[in-house]
Amino acid sequence: MLKNKIVENAIIDLNNEEIYGKTIIDKPNITLKNGTLVYDLYHAKEVDGKKVGTTGSASVLITKEALNFKAYNVTFKNSFEDLNTKSRQAVAIKCMADNAYFKDCKFLSYQDTLYLDEAKNIVIEDSIIKGDIDFIFGSAEVTFNNCLIETTKSNSLYFMAPNTKKEYNSGFKFNNCTFINNNEEFCYLGRPWYPSGANFLMYPQIEINDSKFIGNIKLELVKMEKSTRDDYKLIINNSTINGKLINIKIVK
Repeated sequence: MLKNKIVENAIIDLNNEEIYGKTIIDKPNITLKNGTLVYDLYHAKEVDGKKVGTTGSASVLITKEALNFKAYNVTFKNSFEDLNTKSRQAVAIKCMADNAYFKDCKFLSYQDTLYLDEAKNIVIEDSIIKGDIDFIFGSAEVTFNNCLIETTKSNSLYFMAPNTKKEYNSGFKFNNCTFINNNEEFCYLGRPWYPSGANFLMYPQIEINDSKFIGNIKLELVKMEKSTRDDYKLIINNSTINGKLINIKIVK
């Protein structure tokens, strides 16, 4: 069983197998390679009489204790697909570990695919991220290099929802990435997120450099609710939308 292999400093080769079930990584210096981790919980699913919530829906949880976690050629997937269900947030992976590194990975779900929270210095390279609503989100400091970020089929589309810790120098930083919306419906760049239960100050930040936007995309951050705050940083440098050069700087 995978659980028995999760020990400090372990290098775990999944041998291109698909492993179904919830996975928790809570030891430092673990490396995962070559395979798929998948489960199908979602926000409103009840377990032992209680809704699991967004965090509880994560197919894979990388805890704060799992410092220096690494993944190579691993697919993280939440297979829940009922687009008509309310509270259908279904997280493929939640990572809370400083210095986590992902290369040649896939992150697949619909709403809330990739939850990157509280940690610093997460790096994701040469990877594919798919979803529909707020499908990259959280308070972490993350750099995305050479990634493909693509919408799945839906009538409501937002690439991301950062709630960056105010103490951090940056939030979500994208370098040489490609954003694709395959839907006729417009996809917004994102929504600044100010969760009411957070125990830290927030200042959502997005920086995008040398990247491409393809399809019906609005490079705007819109409010989740009319009553929420509207302070954030959005910088887009030397990028193109459907071939047209754009540079945007909004600091509120």
